[in-house]
Amino acid sequence: MASKIIYFGHITSYGESGFNSSGAVPAVELAVEHVNNNASILAGYKLVSTPVMDSECDRIKSLDAFFSSVVYATSRYNVIALLGCGCGVATEPVAEISHRWNITQVSYASGSSSLSNRAQFKNYFRTWPSFKDIAPGLVSILKHYNWTRVSFLTQKENLFTSNLSQYLELYNQRQKNEKYSDTVVQAFAYDAIWALALALNKTEEQMKSNTSIPDCQGLNGYINITLDQFQYSNAKMSCYLKANLQATNFTGVTGAVQFDSNGTRVNHKLSILQYRIEGIPLDGTPLNVTSTSNFAMSITYFVLASTGIILVLVCGAFNIGCRNTKVVRLTSPNLNYFILIGALLLYSGMYSNIVLTTAGSVRTVQCHPIHDWHLIILVLTLSGVQMFLLFLGSVVPVLQPNLHLIQNAENPVLIEDSQYGLTAHYYISACFQKDTPSYYWLILLMTYTAFLQCLGMILAFQTRKVKVSALNDSKYVAAIIYISSITLLTLLFTHFGFYNYVNISHGVLNGVIFINTTAYLGLIFCPKMISLYKDPNGSKVFRKSFSGVQDLSDKEGEIAMSTAKNIMKSLQMKEPPDTDGAS
Repeated sequence: MASKIIYFGHITSYGESGFNSSGAVPAVELAVEHVNNNASILAGYKLVSTPVMDSECDRIKSLDAFFSSVVYATSRYNVIALLGCGCGVATEPVAEISHRWNITQVSYASGSSSLSNRAQFKNYFRTWPSFKDIAPGLVSILKHYNWTRVSFLTQKENLFTSNLSQYLELYNQRQKNEKYSDTVVQAFAYDAIWALALALNKTEEQMKSNTSIPDCQGLNGYINITLDQFQYSNAKMSCYLKANLQATNFTGVTGAVQFDSNGTRVNHKLSILQYRIEGIPLDGTPLNVTSTSNFAMSITYFVLASTGIILVLVCGAFNIGCRNTKVVRLTSPNLNYFILIGALLLYSGMYSNIVLTTAGSVRTVQCHPIHDWHLIILVLTLSGVQMFLLFLGSVVPVLQPNLHLIQNAENPVLIEDSQYGLTAHYYISACFQKDTPSYYWLILLMTYTAFLQCLGMILAFQTRKVKVSALNDSKYVAAIIYISSITLLTLLFTHFGFYNYVNISHGVLNGVIFINTTAYLGLIFCPKMISLYKDPNGSKVFRKSFSGVQDLSDKEGEIAMSTAKNIMKSLQMKEPPDTDGAS
């Protein structure tokens, strides 16, 4: 035998005006399917929804949908109940008049506390809890995290503004009362269908057994009929359905489903979930600020960089003006230009806190027939490898550093004491992130720099026994390597350990640049300036060194004399007197 059909109307909001409850439609369809497939509920009946109507969260549109799908559709069907109508604004006008057609209304998306009024909304029920019930949970959260500044976005409708006043009143009361509860809100549409189905099933049983309900006596209508024979004039059947909905008590997917005397969902537990990106939101309006170096420190960097550039110019003038003197010519003046250019770039980088990589300089001596162009090729080769690594990091997309913001650990948060409660989050710009190709490229670049440092140590060690004092820079190079090793290790530790401390990282970076570069220039050029001041003509360049040849072994003496002759020949100088005649 074919099942008797029970129709119910369904009005929701599809989000055209911002509020969207249409996502409940599939849940309603699923609940209807489960009810119809359950032989223990509404046996012999089939629950069917009329076409879903859109209230657009608008009072007028909602009333129009109600009359179109319910009142004016009597030639096709009579709906025994109504599911809807989406948001509270659309639900209120329909809930106010639905009882005039003896239609019981169940809502799953309206939370306004104004709807908890049985005298005004006679046949209205809702599985969605009242905003008034949610307010205690919100207040508890605010008190738990000591939040004192809250903003509310609401429509300018009494339906919602009344909730705000209730919330503020409750918050003030809670300043002294710490007791509160939580609730979980989900799948209310599914439970709304089951609440309606269970009430209809109970009504069918009562009508079959001719059970009397005192509150329904004397009303128009009959109960000795079936549910599918409901007419809008049958106030008695509507009263039975309302009474059974009022007595609803079952465990749904949203928890225990019960209604109070106003038809509002009774909440036994309230959980309020908050979406967070990271951490606990602060008490106030967040304001992100990108930090830069301290102003006083920036002025210090500027002064140090300017001083360094003046030093480069002084050393450059000395190298150009005195390049033909014995002291300067003996130590490859052409290579000095590489040192000066590199120092100029490094000092200039301090203006913007950027380290500019430049060609390294190789300090050696001309004890053997090694000419400047040999050394220049060596310098260009070593520098070329480093420039190639930099080039790869600039053109290969996967190796390119990506600018991103990280929290400034020196001053992560500042709460401004103002009426708006602005909370400033301070960030710094960073180029490298851990475990990325660009990060490993940076490690490779630093590894190559460490290799150059080791190469300098080897060259300094190999030239330490040169007996001509004007040629032997090994002790100065050793001092440079010692200083640079310590400072570079400090820089490495700071870069990886304190990268999110903007002033510390910039201070160490610029300090390393200034100390290394200034030490390099000072130890390379200052001894020559002093030597030239004491011996302008260079007459003592060799004399002092070779006066001690008698103390050398025969083999060492021969090597020293041969070295001096080769150098003098390359410089087209007069040979020094024979050591045999030296006193």
